[in-house]
Amino acid sequence: MSTIVPVLLSLLLLLSPAVSQETQDGPYSLTFHSIGVSTLAEGLPGFQATGFLNDQPFFHYDIESGKAEPLGPWRQVEGMEDWEEVSKRQKARGDFFLKNLKDIMDYKKDRGNHTMQEKFGCKLRNNTYCGAFWTVAYDGQDYIKFNTEIPAWIPLQKAALNTKVKWETEGSVQRAKASLKEECPQMLRRYLQYSRIYLDRQDPPSVSITSYVGPRNKRTLRCLAYNFYPQPISLYWTRASNVVENELWGDVALSENGTYQSWVSVKIPSRDTGPYFCHVQHSSLAQPLTVPWNERQELQDLGKSSTFLPGTTSTMVPVLFSLLLLLSPAVSQETQDGPYSLSYLYTGVSRPAKGLPGFQATGFLNDQPFFHYDSESGKAEPLGPWKQVEGMEDWEKESKLQKARGDFFLKNLKDIMDYKKDRGNHTFQGRFGCELRNNTYCEAFWRYAYDRRDYIKFNTEIPAWIPLQKAALNTKVKWETEGSVQAAKNYLEDECPQILQKYLQYSKNYLDRQDPPSVSITSYVGPRNKRTLRCLAYNFYPQPISLYWTRASNVVENELWGDVALSENGTYQSWVSVKIPSRDSGPYFCHVQHSSLAQPLTVPWNERQEVRVEDAAESQNQ
Repeated sequence: MSTIVPVLLSLLLLLSPAVSQETQDGPYSLTFHSIGVSTLAEGLPGFQATGFLNDQPFFHYDIESGKAEPLGPWRQVEGMEDWEEVSKRQKARGDFFLKNLKDIMDYKKDRGNHTMQEKFGCKLRNNTYCGAFWTVAYDGQDYIKFNTEIPAWIPLQKAALNTKVKWETEGSVQRAKASLKEECPQMLRRYLQYSRIYLDRQDPPSVSITSYVGPRNKRTLRCLAYNFYPQPISLYWTRASNVVENELWGDVALSENGTYQSWVSVKIPSRDTGPYFCHVQHSSLAQPLTVPWNERQELQDLGKSSTFLPGTTSTMVPVLFSLLLLLSPAVSQETQDGPYSLSYLYTGVSRPAKGLPGFQATGFLNDQPFFHYDSESGKAEPLGPWKQVEGMEDWEKESKLQKARGDFFLKNLKDIMDYKKDRGNHTFQGRFGCELRNNTYCEAFWRYAYDRRDYIKFNTEIPAWIPLQKAALNTKVKWETEGSVQAAKNYLEDECPQILQKYLQYSKNYLDRQDPPSVSITSYVGPRNKRTLRCLAYNFYPQPISLYWTRASNVVENELWGDVALSENGTYQSWVSVKIPSRDSGPYFCHVQHSSLAQPLTVPWNERQEVRVEDAAESQNQ
């Protein structure tokens, strides 16, 4: 039998100072999820589509009703969309979607019931385009995705090569790119005129604590937070001031009213009366919430949540934001600047050895390493072309900074080993950084791993450290007690973008370069009279590339793909190979797509000689 422990939080929430809203505008996202099935059943339409603003579903369409209908508070919003027109577009999209599902089943020679899922969308921050994505899955497995940089469809299964060639032959590449980088951001800006006040709301969590005694005289304490928005939240237990490792965490789940709920539980001896406290961190709270568990009485929980009332606010939304959008300069997609990123990779080991320093740090601009530091040499030294750059950084000062960070980093590794009661050789890695587009902060990240398993990460929205292992709760509480939350947030959102802007003054031309691929084709005959054809692309930059084989005009499913690997000269290389009968003379062609090429490169294989096509990209591009 459970004991419901109610918590009266209204007084605390009323007395809390107002939470200052960030000056950042966003991020906001517009995403469409579609699903199609090959075998219809009652209650399971052949095609369905749902639109999301951030993580909130705002419309749904299914092929049975033939109607796109607004959801939740958007039912009361007038003028945001012509739902009859959306219904027509979704019907046409559904017909095309199911035709593609049938094609994929034909490529795979599949029968019976199969599914195809699609997810695509874009993101804005400060009214600036901050990225987009388009992925397709078949039977729950990633099938094909779109890369806006090349631009090209990237197959993720062998059969997807057929889909790639078909779609690209039909001219889908430029349409997909325009949809993601132009139409989607424009649509999102329009929707935000009606939706931003709802998406920007801050609903503080209500909290309920329950307990019950189970087998072996163990009591389970469960802390439930609900009715909160936005999604990110941190929950953990302490006994007095000591961290209690969590037995179970619950996912952060979306409720029907558009808010979220999550929970965390611990097991304690049944005679242990504590005191135990559930700690709740959320962006709506000026201070973390500390909620006690009380064994002796059953209380009623009371939180405070705010509700969007469309009837009182929906007509105001267009008026509130039309002036804002009129005053905001439009972003020209042709002059997109970036993305550019600055990131650092730290590695520490508990038992250094010769050639294995205790601490190492590498800095990256985009994917290019520009400096390295290790605790053996005690020096931060520029790498590659940055060796010749004067004035970008004071490397003596950087060496001192990295030494101090290394000492702190190794101290944290020792603390984690103590929490886990580990001995011997262990590793600790950290990666953190930020991204800019059009000179505007887009996003940031900071995460750590212990022995190559995710350990803890930082969430800028709450803001808080989020433990990813039980022992990481100790690290979270220690770091947050030391005041690292505001320091980490300031670094990621302010200092890191400023450093990146400074570095770009010296590095932008190098990072913006377009190096076309050289191509080499080799062949050899192996066991069972099978010939392997291998197409190697190298010396290209930036990283994204697409390689595939055809026989005449027919797709050949690839036997093996190579990773896209960074070379010492700062360019990339990758390869793709196929196996064919040794007597098959083709013709076979290797196709190469890269952002540096005006047209895809088509390189023939010739059985009579080993073909080496050097600088083929340049000759075809001229």
